[in-house]
Amino acid sequence: MARTITNTTATNHKPLKSVSDWFSEALEKSRHTEEFQLESLLYTLTEEFHRRMKELGMTQRELARKLNVTDAYVSKLLSGNANMSLKTLVKLALALGLEVEISFRKIR
Repeated sequence: MARTITNTTATNHKPLKSVSDWFSEALEKSRHTEEFQLESLLYTLTEEFHRRMKELGMTQRELARKLNVTDAYVSKLLSGNANMSLKTLVKLALALGLEVEISFRKIR
């Protein structure tokens, strides 16, 4: 259960936000930052690629051979540490038998 902290040093004794309320608000504000959106997208992509590789029974080495790149490069792509181009994204998706679909929506 969330605790509410009372500000006893202020003259109006107005209660401060609970830690969970503060965290929820901070998280919501960060969702609209470039960094959060990029990390979220990279996480979603890499999770989808891993899921598809598992579904196909494909190893990173097999994917690297299919893409004609090194194992280390595929490892970097799949770790989410690469800021891949759209061209690389499409090549990777096609090698896994996937089609890329990008959509946008208004910020709430």
